[in-house]
Amino acid sequence: MIKRVWIIEDDPDIRDVIAFLLEEEGHEVRLFENATRFKAALTELQKPDLFLMDVMLPDGNGLELCEEVVKKDDLLRNIPIIIMSAHISLAKFEQSCSANDFIPKPFDINTLLEKVNKFLS
Repeated sequence: MIKRVWIIEDDPDIRDVIAFLLEEEGHEVRLFENATRFKAALTELQKPDLFLMDVMLPDGNGLELCEEVVKKDDLLRNIPIIIMSAHISLAKFEQSCSANDFIPKPFDINTLLEKVNKFLS
């Protein structure tokens, strides 16, 4: 069964690399370069199986999207979220977000795939 991953990442190079890796693993990927487009897509009927979310976005913050948008929505709150960031530490992440996992940037490709596949298996 194909799993759907939504990637919210403003850096086009990082977004494309992650999309390529996940598509090679057989996952369906949707890309969002900012919080506005991500929030607009949440009204669609077909929900993802995983959110992969950057913290620093041009029009928002992945930690706030996690807490204020996804985790407060009855239809979304059980979808796993992996937060990615070069700007916060694991300790800060654990204090400020109820996401399921954290990947520091720069990230190791194998670690990224392990964490994503853990939630999609």
